[in-house]
Amino acid sequence: MWINLRIFKIRPEQIDEFRAVLYSRPECSPGGHFAWLMQNDDSPADVISMTVWDNKEAAAATYSAPDVAEILAKIKPFLAAQPQKAGYTLVGERQCQPGVAKWVNLTSMKIKPEQLNEFKAALYSRPECAPGGRYGWLLQNDDNPAEVISLTAWESKGAAMAMFTNPDYAAILTKIKPFVTSPGQKGGYTVVFERLCQA
Repeated sequence: MWINLRIFKIRPEQIDEFRAVLYSRPECSPGGHFAWLMQNDDSPADVISMTVWDNKEAAAATYSAPDVAEILAKIKPFLAAQPQKAGYTLVGERQCQPGVAKWVNLTSMKIKPEQLNEFKAALYSRPECAPGGRYGWLLQNDDNPAEVISLTAWESKGAAMAMFTNPDYAAILTKIKPFVTSPGQKGGYTVVFERLCQA
């Protein structure tokens, strides 16, 4: 699968209007799996649109459509800065409990690309899923393979915090440390909108 992340800075009080315009296209696109709009808990002005696709080509076909260009033009009045975007390939995953994900943790790290498999084995070395965990994904930046993002989706922020204070989590951080060349940047996000297309 292929994931597009678009990072926006908006006025928090306009989140509902921004969301309505950004997702004004009524139908799902061919090859699209789902879309999330996530708002940073510590900095509500920072929001991320995440769209998940069969492949990069399916995403490119949608983003080149005239109506999508119109939507991107319509959201400009809500933006306080130029958006950032990046494409990622799903290179690792752990499926846990089915259900709606309401809170997401994103940790961006730099690794040596040739050690991706060893890093992945260490990251997913805990045999069982944490209570309240929906799934974990490992994303690799298409343009900068040294950058990876560990995405974990949870039923609630509380479930995530319980895991992050668990000794098992500290053990995982110790195991991945030899493969990390730049410390992770961590952020917690509330899912404020979800559009499901295909499983």
